Amino acid sequence: MAQRLAAELGWRYLTTDQLARHPGRPWRNDGSSLPADVIDHYSQLSTAQLVESVLAHYQNNVWPIIEAIVRSHVNNPYDPSLVLEGSAIWPEAVAAAAFDRVGFVCLSASDAFIRKRIHDSSGFENKPSDEQSLIRSFVDRTLALSEATKGAVRDVGVPSVDVEEPHAYQDLINVSSQLLF
Repeated sequence: MAQRLAAELGWRYLTTDQLARHPGRPWRNDGSSLPADVIDHYSQLSTAQLVESVLAHYQNNVWPIIEAIVRSHVNNPYDPSLVLEGSAIWPEAVAAAAFDRVGFVCLSASDAFIRKRIHDSSGFENKPSDEQSLIRSFVDRTLALSEATKGAVRDVGVPSVDVEEPHAYQDLINVSSQLLF
C-alpha cells in the first residue's frame, strides 16, 4: 500500500527493511543456508526477548537513520516527497520527534493475516521442521510486536488503517490527504 501511495503521488518510496534488518528473517527462498546467528537468535530467545531485541535495534540503530532521512526531506524543499514505511517507525519516536510537515499513519492487520503472509512468503509448508520452528518464533515475535504497536498507536493517538478492509487503500488516501495536503 505504501508503494502504491508513493507511485500515485509521484513521491519516493523507502522501506525501513532496506536500512537494517535484525537479525534477518529465519528463512531463505534461494536455497542458501541460514546464518548461524539467525538460527541462534530465533531458537534461543523467548518471544518477549525477541520483541525486546528488535525494539532495541529499532531505537538504537534504525531510528537515528530514519530521523535523519525525514529531517533531510523536511528541511530541503528541493528533496522529493517521501513515503517511508516499516515496523521500525515506532509511533512514540515519531511523536517525540515532532516533525514539521510529516504525516504518520499506522497500518494494521489481524493475527491470521500476518501469520498467513509470513507463511506464504517463507514457503512455510515446504520447509523442514527445524526451519518451521524458527519461522514460528518469527511469527510469534511479529504478532507480539504488532500488539505492542497497536498499543503505542492508541497511546500516541495516530490514525490507523486496517489493511484487510475492502476500502483500506481509500482509507489510507483519505487519512493521508487530511494529514499532508
